Amino acid sequence: MKVKVPVLTTFSLQFPRWATAVGALAIMVFLIAGGDLVPLAAATGLMFFAVISWYQPIPLVLMLLVLSTEVFQFVSLEHTPYLQLAPGTRLNSQDIAVLLLLLLGGLQLLRRREWPMFGRPLFFLFASILLASVFGWMAGTTNPGASLNAFRAYSGYLFYVGLVGVLDRPKTVKAVVNIVFVIIVISVCIQLVEAAQGERIVSPLAPASEYFGSTKYVDSGGTRVPYLWNRATGYLFLGLFLAFGVFFAGQVNTKHILIGLWAGTGLVIALVRQWLVLFVCGVLMLGMLLQGARLRMIVRFIAVGALILAVLIWISRLIPGLALLEALRARVNTIIFFQEEANYVGRILIQRQMLTMFGHSPMLGYGPGSGLIVSDVGIHNALVELGLVGTASIVYLIGFVFVKGYRGLKRMTSSLFKGYLGGLLAAWAALAVGYSFSVDFIGQMSMMTGLAMALLDRTCTFAGEEGTPESLSLELRNLQPAG
Repeated sequence: MKVKVPVLTTFSLQFPRWATAVGALAIMVFLIAGGDLVPLAAATGLMFFAVISWYQPIPLVLMLLVLSTEVFQFVSLEHTPYLQLAPGTRLNSQDIAVLLLLLLGGLQLLRRREWPMFGRPLFFLFASILLASVFGWMAGTTNPGASLNAFRAYSGYLFYVGLVGVLDRPKTVKAVVNIVFVIIVISVCIQLVEAAQGERIVSPLAPASEYFGSTKYVDSGGTRVPYLWNRATGYLFLGLFLAFGVFFAGQVNTKHILIGLWAGTGLVIALVRQWLVLFVCGVLMLGMLLQGARLRMIVRFIAVGALILAVLIWISRLIPGLALLEALRARVNTIIFFQEEANYVGRILIQRQMLTMFGHSPMLGYGPGSGLIVSDVGIHNALVELGLVGTASIVYLIGFVFVKGYRGLKRMTSSLFKGYLGGLLAAWAALAVGYSFSVDFIGQMSMMTGLAMALLDRTCTFAGEEGTPESLSLELRNLQPAG
């Protein structure tokens, strides 16, 4: 007999009850604030939003993902509302939203009596971060305020726990995937507008970054083109493999094909070599994970390459001054002869210096907030900041996620979710390769990493679009009559 699991779709609390509770809390905040209406309005709005998010969390997830891109690099989080905890330490709007999602998701997990799939390796990671922090305080290389601010880099794993809690059925998983696709469409559209005008769109509220604060140019083979980084690179990469995963799983879906081509276009326009390398690694891994007839897989590889090339030719003709194909050819040549490239040599020197620092404090590092983090050096950041203990916990997390995901892929029946899972695993493997030399997706891109982990967790948990989630098995047992 098939038991139908009841799904909460309406307010189970009567309106006067929760409205009265929110009103009472708002009045209390008003009295504490000394009658200032700004804290009252902010607290009341946050409380109402929290209540609504309990029943419909997708708007909160959308807001969090957009904030994590710093509103597509147009508005720095420094210019958004914040809560000052102590001098030099504050919770910005993204931190507050993450904590709200963690609270809501945690309550949902308790209600379902469920533990996140990747909870164990995350426990070891957080324990190693705490140990490194305490050691850094004792050694004088960091302090509690700096460590708390530095912990923001790992807030994506709190986001993962909260997201797992609120994604309670396949429909919500597909909604989050669609949010990623929307972010891709918007970010690539911005890139194309910038390419058409030959310079970056700069906002006065933009983050103080060399990539988004002004237009930078790259000279390759005598070709000078604007250096147009995508404004949501991590989500672009993740969404690219979510879309291509469905295609490689054998489901010909127009939406996923178009999103994959759009994301691939944005990746190429950016002309960032490390992401091009990771794209190739991911596509190869995707072919190995979603194996089918050999001829069919070869045809899919050729089809993907031909379609992306056709889109690039179209864009080059649409924007004649972009010289995209010439610049791309020159960038690929620098990858082939990477040992002669100045950026590569400089990065090797930086990594050598970081290994020297690691040798002076190998076990627990210098602690979060020590100010020794460098962009584009991958695992070397973990070695310096968290030492061998923290780095081992990160390696354990990476391996644990892949093994769990691979086992889930073997028993997956839904072609859509199998494609999503295969794409996520391919992206995860490619990012792990990049972590060894460049892309710090564990520390500096934790929101994207937390999202990938949550989608991996949920696609493994759900048997398929029409399946019943394993996480609700206890509820099913409770619904069965006794005796």
